[in-house]
Amino acid sequence: MKLNRQHLPLLATAVARPSYDPAQLRQGIVHIGVGGFHRAHQAAYTDALMNRGEALDWAICGAGLRSDDRAMHDALAAQDYLYTLYELGDQPDTEVRVIGAISGMLLAEDGAEALLEKLAEPAIRIVSLTITEGGYCIDDGSGEFLAELPLVRHDLANPRTPRGVFGFLCEALRRRRDTGVPAFTVMSCDNLPHNGEVARKALLAFAERLDPGLARWIATHVSFPNAMVDRITPMTSPAHRRQLAQRHDVEDAWPVVCEPFVQWVLEDRFSAGRPAWEKVGVQFTDDVTPYEEMKIGLLNGSHLALTYLGFLRGYRFVHETLGDPLLRRYVRAFMDRDVAPLLAPVPGIDLERYKDSLVERFANRAIADQLERVCSDGSSKFPKFIVPTANRLIAAGRPLERVALVVAAWALYLGGVDEHGERYPIPDPRAAECQALVAERHGLGRRLLGVETVFGPAIPASAAFVEVKSNEEPGTVLSVTPEAGTKVKAATPLTVEVAVPYTVPEVEGLSQADATAALEAEGYEVRVARTYTEDVPEGTAVSTDPAAGTQLDSGSEVTLNVAKSRKAECLSYAQAYFQSSKYFVIGGKSYEIDPAKLTVDYVGDDTTRYSVSGIQYGSLFGIVVRDEATGWQTLTGTITWDGEGNVKASDPAIKRA
Repeated sequence: MKLNRQHLPLLATAVARPSYDPAQLRQGIVHIGVGGFHRAHQAAYTDALMNRGEALDWAICGAGLRSDDRAMHDALAAQDYLYTLYELGDQPDTEVRVIGAISGMLLAEDGAEALLEKLAEPAIRIVSLTITEGGYCIDDGSGEFLAELPLVRHDLANPRTPRGVFGFLCEALRRRRDTGVPAFTVMSCDNLPHNGEVARKALLAFAERLDPGLARWIATHVSFPNAMVDRITPMTSPAHRRQLAQRHDVEDAWPVVCEPFVQWVLEDRFSAGRPAWEKVGVQFTDDVTPYEEMKIGLLNGSHLALTYLGFLRGYRFVHETLGDPLLRRYVRAFMDRDVAPLLAPVPGIDLERYKDSLVERFANRAIADQLERVCSDGSSKFPKFIVPTANRLIAAGRPLERVALVVAAWALYLGGVDEHGERYPIPDPRAAECQALVAERHGLGRRLLGVETVFGPAIPASAAFVEVKSNEEPGTVLSVTPEAGTKVKAATPLTVEVAVPYTVPEVEGLSQADATAALEAEGYEVRVARTYTEDVPEGTAVSTDPAAGTQLDSGSEVTLNVAKSRKAECLSYAQAYFQSSKYFVIGGKSYEIDPAKLTVDYVGDDTTRYSVSGIQYGSLFGIVVRDEATGWQTLTGTITWDGEGNVKASDPAIKRA
């Protein structure tokens, strides 16, 4: 059934629909850049609030500034600006919901004036943005506004007929100032650090060149809240459209598919009011920085760390990559050992639960998130998602192997061929430049890390990061840049790569998974052995053979000794022993067993209530009887197990019922 207002009442009951009348909405937000993420995130939150009977004067007017936006406009307009939010997850409780929060869309190429008039309306109190990192015209390396871009130059020369986002914002704000209309809030919803500050910096830089007086007015009157936004939203495919139609009888020209998880942390700084989004799950705060750093480091950074390696191994979906045991251990070690320990405390967030949720989200098979999407624009993503973690590790003097592996994986990925010989394109605006850096293996590391706009100054200056590990004799010269025989001036600096030996890393105190990942990261084959000890928790790495610090060629076998608890073994033996019988007898009385909890209740005919609990005594399992009237009684019997879990002896007082 074709999606539109007329057909809303006829949709299947499993499809949620607006509880409000979309025809009664009044626009209070203009959103520039209507794509999948906006529709799965900000618009979905707004729709949820409207379904409570609130925020009906905060409907969204979409705005498209690119010719590519016409396809979205036409698809939405043909179905009364309704669309389906189609959650995909491995659990059965996912949602299919029609969203009605967008009530119109304007295109700049149809004429700038209509959009300018809308932006200048007093009812418009928020202008939100999802224009991608490149849309802010900020140089990744210098942090400066790129005023020489053709679109920026056009809008500076033609302020009344703009084409770009900052031209539209400035002209609209000029009109509001000149007519006494209060300024709107500029709210970035893009996935980049301090997105509100980035938007402010870009807009003021543009305005300063256009009209310094207007720039001062904007600086005083316009708010730019920072936000942390999160929801995995893959590209909508024809298969998604077919699936929605077949399973739910909804014919939607452009549904949005997304994971069930959604998060929005937003600074509560608005020039002219806002919807009460906190009623539908938005977390407002005075400072979004700790949430932002958590998300960028743990989610975005881990995503990037995982996906380049996965792509090289021949996988094409995120869930496939996480299904690889080696890569799963690697990414969890990256989270646990490289990112989380250096994060500031995050109010209201349990980091262990957050990391667990990320693993679950990455493993979502139903959403089939494409590696190509995550791998795209690596030259822009590295400075934001990987370099901050690397810089913190360098400053703290912590191990760099895992974060260096991310860079190495990207370098190999830029070669355009995976481990199986399959070729693929590089979706990155700087693809040609980046690929040229890795075209030759000789001196590759120095060339790549020398791109300061991507890696900054700290990484190439870190000897620990750029050292070349090799099975060659330590100190062996591996390469010289410029190459031998090259004519150079006397003052030309030379880069000499010298072999650094592989050594067995220190893993004592780590979990078995983390210790294994650390050893495998050095190229070692790991054999696990168990050693009995009660000094550390079971499953903790105790030592390695050869010992940590030993020089050992990559590819060699290392034995990882992992703690095993006799007490834990004894408990499992006890459970196995009692599992085979529902009852047993102590002192002539029958007791019912709960083998899962190792507790026992008296099931006799008299009124005296007894309970029996298991107590560990080394390799012994003791049965203690408690009479509620008289308190604890004496130990009435024990069972002893051998190392294989067999009963060696039992007190005669304990009998099977």
